[in-house]
Amino acid sequence: MGEEQTEVKDQTNEQQNPPASDATVAVQPETKKKKSWFSFGSGDKGKPKEQSKDQPGLAQAKPEEIQQTEPPLPRPKPVMASKQKSPPASDATVAAQPEIKKKKSWFGSGDKSKPKQQSKDQPNEPAQTGREEMQQVAIEPRPLPPKPVKSNKQKSAFGRSSSPKKFGAKGEKLPEELVHVTGNRVMVPSYEEFERLKNITYPVKEPFQYVNLQDRDGEVIYTVFEPQLTKREKAIHKKVITAYDLLVNVGTVLIDVEDRLKFLEETYKEIIDIYNIKMSPVEYQRILYYIERDYVRYGKADAMINDRFIEDISCNGPDNPVYVYHRFFESIRTNVIFGELELNNFILRLSQLSGRHISILQPIRDAALPDGSRVNMTLGKEVTKKGSTFTIRKFRAEPISPIEIAALRTASTSMLAFLWLLVEYEQSFLISGGTASGKTTLLNAVSMLIRPENKIVSVEDTPEINLAHPNWIQAVTRVGFGEQGGGGSPSGISGLSGVSGRGKSTGDITLYDLLIAALRQRPDYIIVGEVRGEEAYTLFQAISVGHAAMGTIHAASMVELLARVESMPMNVPRVLVANLDIVIFLAAIRKGEEKVRRVREIVEILGIDQGTKELITNTVFRWDPITDKVEYLGRSFIVEKLSKSFGIPKEDLEREITKRQEVLDDLKNRGVVNYKEVTEAVRQYYLERESIAVELNNQKKLAELGQVQTSEQVSEQHALDKL
Repeated sequence: MGEEQTEVKDQTNEQQNPPASDATVAVQPETKKKKSWFSFGSGDKGKPKEQSKDQPGLAQAKPEEIQQTEPPLPRPKPVMASKQKSPPASDATVAAQPEIKKKKSWFGSGDKSKPKQQSKDQPNEPAQTGREEMQQVAIEPRPLPPKPVKSNKQKSAFGRSSSPKKFGAKGEKLPEELVHVTGNRVMVPSYEEFERLKNITYPVKEPFQYVNLQDRDGEVIYTVFEPQLTKREKAIHKKVITAYDLLVNVGTVLIDVEDRLKFLEETYKEIIDIYNIKMSPVEYQRILYYIERDYVRYGKADAMINDRFIEDISCNGPDNPVYVYHRFFESIRTNVIFGELELNNFILRLSQLSGRHISILQPIRDAALPDGSRVNMTLGKEVTKKGSTFTIRKFRAEPISPIEIAALRTASTSMLAFLWLLVEYEQSFLISGGTASGKTTLLNAVSMLIRPENKIVSVEDTPEINLAHPNWIQAVTRVGFGEQGGGGSPSGISGLSGVSGRGKSTGDITLYDLLIAALRQRPDYIIVGEVRGEEAYTLFQAISVGHAAMGTIHAASMVELLARVESMPMNVPRVLVANLDIVIFLAAIRKGEEKVRRVREIVEILGIDQGTKELITNTVFRWDPITDKVEYLGRSFIVEKLSKSFGIPKEDLEREITKRQEVLDDLKNRGVVNYKEVTEAVRQYYLERESIAVELNNQKKLAELGQVQTSEQVSEQHALDKL
């Protein structure tokens, strides 16, 4: 009797786990091919069978897993088997077996086994008797209740059946793609494409983040597309998030982002194994995306921060849509909305990521995010009545090089060549302009023209300068600890305007402190991120004694510049301002439907009139708004001063400017725009300027013969490709 039961069990397992038929195998590759362009895996993740082994989902399961999760059919009692003999199985009995298998199949398919052929090959085996006994039990007047069948479905940790037929509340099928997007797909959201299509979608971080721009009643709406979790996936996500609090070791310290992402995924896999959660690869990636987004990245604002076409992100309070400043469409409304508690937690997270403190005592905070972006935050309703707010000014990981500045027509190559010569001879200058006019971007680009061997010390409130310079010290201010003394404001932004900066906390390190330290480090160039407080007096004192310096300041004209420098809190006498060599004025100007940035003029400061006490200035370059071109006004007194000071003929200096303009044009023609490559090209020119001049002269002759494209054609095409 024991042998018969053993044979019955073996035959039952064979029927429950038949070998996959040809039709079944043929269907599996087709399900992979159906994935869309936005789908998970993008078609090159490997063969479907190999992937199912690494990540066994509900769509494909191993026979061993079926045996473990679903026990065999209930066997008849030994007493019943002893009373009845084992007649040969009839056709009706054999035909009824696939129906029982169809009800019990874990995949819901009842045609995977062929019991009829097996009964012909082995008609007199003891296993046939066992099968008939099971059939007789099934057709008795009092059949077995359906409860054992329901109990065969394994329950997952979150209390829902792991059957692949229904994984959501309504039994919806798992979609192939990670993110469902709409609109006409483009790579660059240009204004021309939007005017033509009115509904465009471009990738931000494939395959998880996409952005849609749509015209709704004359308003451009910015919509973020991310993976949408089903109810089952939300339940798993909540279960995993709760388990993180139990598994994460509080003593673990991970600084690098990649290490933190790796740690999160490893912990995620451990939680899945502990709770024995079954999921498909798409479900796995969706839940992992939200875990990484909320734990390591920037939550709801992550897609907007990753969007390379966004310059500013502004949230005006809870339950209000977030606004972004788009490079092509300016200020537009998004579909992202923060709740009150969610926004407060996000503000605290931003302050934590930036290493700064914000509280009800200090409800305003300026900080720099790990990627270099600047953020201004307010907490609660202490100073902003609608609630917490934040404004993020994005920082570009790869700064714009001088070649890109020329390609975008912010400045001409003749302007940049002129500034390159002044930088080599360590002249001091300020870049002046309004808010968001590109002052820091131009300062960073011009700093790349400094000789690589020279020592640079930069001082900033927030780290924005980014140089590929080997001999560079980057200094950043620090907010102190404890309460501020001397009547200073405890708002957290003391020193922002310089007026309330007299009260200092213990451990405060200001721009003034950094500038004093920089002067003791014997730099060839001092770079001040923004001149706005008491450090201005020290900076102009350093310029007057021979230190080369450059920086930015908020002023739209020379009159505004003098008014700001001479008043509180800078208090710089006009006599010291006269020691400055160059002032570059920038402006953000609307050109048609597009907002562009242009260098309006480059002004030389030649001295001060002793009678009127007015500055003596000379404009070298001026931008013509009608033709959108730069005009050279014919004379530079700074070049003449350098000729007298260094004993170099003026004509040689002018020829040197022409050579450098040709070098910049050549780099633009060849598409060399990366800031590291441009810095290396500048270093190469300092070493081999004569041989490079000969090569450029030969190339110029070829261009005259029509064998090389003109600079303007290549630069315009490359600027479009770069965007």
